Amino acid sequence: MGALQLNPLKSGKRRARHQPRALRGFTLIEVLVTLVIMTVGTLGFINLQNRSLTAELEASNRVYASILAEYMIERIKADPNIATNCSGFTSTTFGVDYIGNFSCPSFTQSAAAANDWDDLLDGDHQVMNTAAMGAPTQARGCVKYQAKTTTAPAKYRVSVAWRGFSASATSASAATCGLNLYNVSGVDLRRIISYDILIPLISSGPVSERCKDLGTCPEPCESDNSCEDAEPCSSSTGAPSGGWTAASPSSGSYGYTGHSMYLTANTTLSGNLTMTDLCLNGHSLTINNGSIEIEEFNCHQVSNGSNVGSVILTDTTQCYRHDYLDHNHSIPSGVNIQHPSAAD
Repeated sequence: MGALQLNPLKSGKRRARHQPRALRGFTLIEVLVTLVIMTVGTLGFINLQNRSLTAELEASNRVYASILAEYMIERIKADPNIATNCSGFTSTTFGVDYIGNFSCPSFTQSAAAANDWDDLLDGDHQVMNTAAMGAPTQARGCVKYQAKTTTAPAKYRVSVAWRGFSASATSASAATCGLNLYNVSGVDLRRIISYDILIPLISSGPVSERCKDLGTCPEPCESDNSCEDAEPCSSSTGAPSGGWTAASPSSGSYGYTGHSMYLTANTTLSGNLTMTDLCLNGHSLTINNGSIEIEEFNCHQVSNGSNVGSVILTDTTQCYRHDYLDHNHSIPSGVNIQHPSAAD
């Protein structure tokens, strides 16, 4: 009997056919399918991250814009006559397009408020390298003013517009700040917020009651704390006999610029005087043989000035008139109006 011989090649092939499947590698198709799935997932994550960053920037810009609008709202509350005192204020668009300084010679604090707002809209208060970072992109600020009527108080509208990152919804036609200035390739990227500020109508009743308690109301003007409806200020213009005159430009006891007076010492004058603003600054103003009309007690002419003091009329036939432009200015609590009347 011959020896059994094995063919090594056939034996090796048989073993290869019976290897476990787990020891085999991936096919090319499996690798490509895996890459496609991972690519789609990665692109989706990148897109989601991009949307998240865009939404965060949009929200951040809206917060910035709200703060900028609130800044001007507070300045208007402190200076409600800024629109009437400063020509061009409500027609100016501050921010990215505005170059130079806003000027209001007779009301320097009003001009300072406008220029401060312009700097904030430019983002100049926060700079990284050379880029301004403290405001929304291409921010613009606008203020509109509507004078009061017999049925409605005066109204300001403060708006801040800026450039967003995607198409904006159609804005109301009344929101004109930055209109058509944020179009890119036919896409409107404008964002805008607006706030209305009403300057309330102040009843003359409380003021009248206050001056009655103090015994400082001119007798013919007690009903409404003005002289326009009673002698000797009974003409249609509310002027006393002889008319109103402005004080001389300056003296040793007061300064007078742009129809505004500020006292540096106790002052005595004669005649029927008119002025836009008066800052008593801790002193008294005495009027001999005449009346006085004052639109507003305001110390914008004097750094750290205060309206504390007295306005004294010595003639019972004359009178005091306040807020003659009907802007609803009240008499500061530190001001005392003295007038000799039957009650004194």
